[in-house]
Amino acid sequence: MISVVGGTGRLGAALVPMLTATGAEVRVVSRRGDLPGGLGGLVRDVVRADVREPASLAAAVAGAELVVSAVHGLTGRGVSPESVDHRGNVALVDAARAGGAGVVLVSVRGAGPAGNELQRAKWRAEEHLRASGIPWTVVRAPAYLELWQDVLRRSAGRGGRPVVLGRGVNPIAMVGVDAVARAVADVCLDDRLRGRVVDLPADQNLTLDALAASISASGTRPRHVPLPVVRALGQLLRPVSPGAARVARLAIWMDTAPLQAPGA
Repeated sequence: MISVVGGTGRLGAALVPMLTATGAEVRVVSRRGDLPGGLGGLVRDVVRADVREPASLAAAVAGAELVVSAVHGLTGRGVSPESVDHRGNVALVDAARAGGAGVVLVSVRGAGPAGNELQRAKWRAEEHLRASGIPWTVVRAPAYLELWQDVLRRSAGRGGRPVVLGRGVNPIAMVGVDAVARAVADVCLDDRLRGRVVDLPADQNLTLDALAASISASGTRPRHVPLPVVRALGQLLRPVSPGAARVARLAIWMDTAPLQAPGA
């Protein structure tokens, strides 16, 4: 059995049908313990668990040969890269080890000790997994194209003008979520990939400005928040809205760091 933790999220919902199509027995693990309509006819085994609640994870991994961590945490009450991507994944790895299962951890491109907040959190989870003594594979993926399309659409409002934080001219390596799901499915089904870090290639390099322009209402242009304002928001919002401050800091990084993938 393959237990997909975060199985109703953007990646998990694409991954589960690919796994079940191969005849694999799949369990979906989610914080709510329910299924979206598209998965209702594919999976019967559904478990409510939260990686931030270690006591809930025994049921999530029970009887599984392999556990997939498809969770990410950026904003929300009690949700952060530290609480989900680091400590949550550590708890999941420990539960999998206690249950005799291996782990496929979906990480991010550039994960490392000197990266941004998310990259550092994923790196610490990777390190814990590598030291766990269980079969493991890490899949590092570029930014999800559909995620940033949705973020920009939500910012557009009724006027159809997406909001870009910063200049929006920095090329960013992006990939479609289906390509990530296919790669993760292949990793799950190939034991030869245990003990490896799999770096997924980007589909393309896109600027947020170009992405926003592609979904702007006809005859309109994206709106921009100047980078100095974004920097100020990242500091001012930290004590009152940590999630919003985190988004501002992420926007600065996406606007200034070298994020272009060669050859994409």
